[in-house]
Amino acid sequence: MLNNNLKLCTFTAATPNRMDPHIQSCNANNTGPAAAIGMTTATPTPTPTTRSYCVKTMQCRLTKDDAKEHLANIRRTFGTLNIQLNADVTVAYKRDNCIFDLYDIHKVCHKCGSHLLVERKGDWSPEHGMRIHEKFKLSFIEQRQNWANASVNVGTALLNFSPDLHMPIMEYLEDNKRFLQNDLMQRKTYQLMKMVQELFNCTFATKILKDWGIRQNDSWTGLMKSIDSNEVEFSICPLRFTRERFHAVFYSPELHVERIRFLLRHPKGSHMRNIFFEPLTYHVWCCVLALIVITAFLLTIYMHAEYQLYWKVNMSEGGRPLAPNNEPQMDFAIFTTLETIFMQGPSPDQFRLNSIRLLLISVSVFAVLLMQYYGAYIVSSLLSEAPRSITNLPALYESNLEIGMENISYNFELFGTATNQVVRNIYKKRICRKGIPNVMSMEQGVQRIAQGGFALHASVNRAYRILADILDETEFCELQEITFNTPFSAGLAMSKATPYRKFITTAILKFRESSLLLYNDRQWEIPHIDCATKSKNDVVVDLQHFAPVLVFLAFAILTSIWVFIMELLLHKHNQRQIHVNFKNICNTMHKYLSNKQ
Repeated sequence: MLNNNLKLCTFTAATPNRMDPHIQSCNANNTGPAAAIGMTTATPTPTPTTRSYCVKTMQCRLTKDDAKEHLANIRRTFGTLNIQLNADVTVAYKRDNCIFDLYDIHKVCHKCGSHLLVERKGDWSPEHGMRIHEKFKLSFIEQRQNWANASVNVGTALLNFSPDLHMPIMEYLEDNKRFLQNDLMQRKTYQLMKMVQELFNCTFATKILKDWGIRQNDSWTGLMKSIDSNEVEFSICPLRFTRERFHAVFYSPELHVERIRFLLRHPKGSHMRNIFFEPLTYHVWCCVLALIVITAFLLTIYMHAEYQLYWKVNMSEGGRPLAPNNEPQMDFAIFTTLETIFMQGPSPDQFRLNSIRLLLISVSVFAVLLMQYYGAYIVSSLLSEAPRSITNLPALYESNLEIGMENISYNFELFGTATNQVVRNIYKKRICRKGIPNVMSMEQGVQRIAQGGFALHASVNRAYRILADILDETEFCELQEITFNTPFSAGLAMSKATPYRKFITTAILKFRESSLLLYNDRQWEIPHIDCATKSKNDVVVDLQHFAPVLVFLAFAILTSIWVFIMELLLHKHNQRQIHVNFKNICNTMHKYLSNKQ
């Protein structure tokens, strides 16, 4: 209600000690109360449901009373106005002789029904100028840090909550001990927002929705719809930064980084094609085999010469034979060579020629060096971590692994807008294959990862949390990540008409500066596993590595059985031939004797 008898005085904080020309007219000769309003904030953008304008001058009826009546009159006069939290409004109440008491007024949430908050800011007089209390010399955010336990409408999206958890939904949101694999990003952020409540002395009236929201038919769904329509002031869960959302909401600074990648258990196939043959290349093995053949051939020649030159000349001494009855054959030379290579013989007195001894000593030295290198390579290969071959998209596409993705909106957007031809081939030919596409829930995909032979494109932050309860430490160290896009940055989404934008932004920056943001992230990460130490402590030779020896032994046994059968048949054949020949001799002798008679 306008009052022509009142004097209107306006001022700004920029000139606290300089009297405004309007205030100069409010001197002792003027009688009656006066009021002054200064608003330094810009005009908020009008929205379909809330309209707030920057009021620069206002006349109102105020009576001259004591301090309590001053506060009551201010609340009664300004209590119905939408003076938001980010509005800098000062009321000057004339006391006497042109001395003004200054009051700061604001509301935490007008549409929530919060009361008008009035605080004495200082005073102004011609003698002392403007005197401001210390609190109001701080930054604007610090001045308005106490929201008087007001309630603020906020929203979040919970995608994995189920009544089967047997707990209230708010208890589920606040719990940081159980079911950490469900809605990890939202519940982790809520722990920070609880600190925001303590920082500003407020409470959150939380609206729970089932999805973040997408753009359909020129309107939003889910949480984005509630923010865009001002049903909630801001979200208390991070939303991914997208160009489409930037037109509808304001974002806070980065609050969460979501890593979306392919995750798989790398196949156990050894990097060595055969653990027993790998230490030496194919050409080196051929050289070793040639060396054995040449050594056996030379040894045969030397033994023949030794038999002819030495043993045959000195056949006996004192009636006791010094030489074998028969000359050594080729098979004896081969076995002697193998004994030398494996350092199992032969006896020093078996050969007398120095050429044979020199040959066998040379082969022994070669065998020692070969065995040392061979054994060292085998041991070091088992102790070292096998290099992984499936570490990039082309290798994944060419592998025999099954490939799938989590059934979530951003996955379809990522693959649908991809320009990388390998990514498009993976999506069209391996994920969206003919028949049943490999699109599934996170729980189903993680179970298939644990079984092996499957790669899932999903949020690894949450997948690791689930896999930690399924795999042991050794199996967990087999996990391999493959990426083709940068991690998603996410922040809180705020309505464009909200007065809390600067307050929430400042709180998040303070959390980041004080490392509370990093500390909260670490609290929700799984414990680090030192896979290098684990691989050294759990070295085993599995069947895949030992199979060549078993195959060789089985082949040798089968060959010996076959040779044994052939020897039996040959022996029976020879016995039959001997019997026939003896019978023929007997018949011939019988005929001969008969003819003689």
